[in-house]
Amino acid sequence: MKIRSPKDATLERGLVMDPKQKRAQKKHKRERIALIWAFILSLLLTVISFIAVGTNIVEEQITLFLFIVMLAMLQAIIQLFYFMHLKDKGHRMPNLFIFSSIFVAIVAIYGINEWLWW
Repeated sequence: MKIRSPKDATLERGLVMDPKQKRAQKKHKRERIALIWAFILSLLLTVISFIAVGTNIVEEQITLFLFIVMLAMLQAIIQLFYFMHLKDKGHRMPNLFIFSSIFVAIVAIYGINEWLWW
């Protein structure tokens, strides 16, 4: 009968991780924490916009509209980068297509606006 040490028992159960597994686990934990903070920030931006509209803090409608649009753009950027994982490596082409389509949409909206008001 062979006497086993406690170290052998932990190796058999898989409790000891190699350095790659430890790094992967730390990275996963950091990503999870970042996602939680992004979710909290998205909720906070939504609550701020509801409070701004509900309490009538801003008197002028155009200022309120611009404030809400700014919050919406900020929330869209947060959701694109954290929930759609555009901040990760290997997403250069989707980033290019998304941001170029945003640019085309802005130019089209500006062009239609100028054409209608000219």
